[in-house]
Amino acid sequence: MYCGSCGQEVTGSGQFCGSCGGNLKADSTAEIKSHPTGPASKVTDEPSEKIDPFPPEGQGKNGLAIAALSLGVASAAFFEFLPISVAAIIMSVFALVRSKQMIEAGLVGHRRAMSFWGLGLGLLYLIIWILYRTGTYTFG
Repeated sequence: MYCGSCGQEVTGSGQFCGSCGGNLKADSTAEIKSHPTGPASKVTDEPSEKIDPFPPEGQGKNGLAIAALSLGVASAAFFEFLPISVAAIIMSVFALVRSKQMIEAGLVGHRRAMSFWGLGLGLLYLIIWILYRTGTYTFG
């Protein structure tokens, strides 16, 4: 017999797996099959692939949010250069869409707040740019 949790071969009639501590009595109600090239697995109706909430390094991070916030800050420093504010707004929209996808997939590291900050800064300095160009807002 094989453990349904870790796939190790279990000898004897114990209640728990000696390798991982999995409950063998609970696993005995499910149909167990063994693979010649891998560990045993339960045959169930559940999806076989589960999403890892703590993905490996480099995965599950929303780099678009960091870029959006960086562009938002850059638009504050260079508010006279309109494309930076527009790029911050566009990047923030893409970052928010990616954040929503990550949240629905159950991933961490979506950085949604950064996306909103980038959007806010981009919009703020776009408005200031418009007011400055129309003469409504002046410095000093």
